Amino acid sequence: MILTDVAYRNSHSSRINDVALLSHQNGVYTVGGSIQTPVSTSHVYDMLIDYPNLNRIFSSIDECHTLSEQSALQLLQICRWEFLAFSGTFKTLLNVHEERDAGRVVFSLIKSSFMKDFEGQWQLTGGYAQRIFVKQVTKVLEDLLAALKTQE
Repeated sequence: MILTDVAYRNSHSSRINDVALLSHQNGVYTVGGSIQTPVSTSHVYDMLIDYPNLNRIFSSIDECHTLSEQSALQLLQICRWEFLAFSGTFKTLLNVHEERDAGRVVFSLIKSSFMKDFEGQWQLTGGYAQRIFVKQVTKVLEDLLAALKTQE
């Protein structure tokens, strides 16, 4: 998850908030994390769907090529792995589903020479706007509660 925040923009640089193992069931790991950044949600989204240039962002991607199969977006990636003194590359073929209005990009593995299964997603949210709406709803409920108390 990536939180973009207009108020944060004026006083801070980007930072990683948390990364955690959320679950491990039947050999499947679910890991989640978030960063907060002053960069706009639309700009971050555009970076994430600029597939030919993902290797400039992510050190684990050497190459990324866009393919399409019957109107479905697919990516062929050459990825890099490292473990102790060993390293190498492997190919992955991914289905990609973009949901710009929801701020989401979802990936699912079709085929890989390294992994058996993979699903992932980027979820972009505007952090500041969310806090404003929560605060507004809280205030409306407090007002209603105060009005109800005067009726008792």
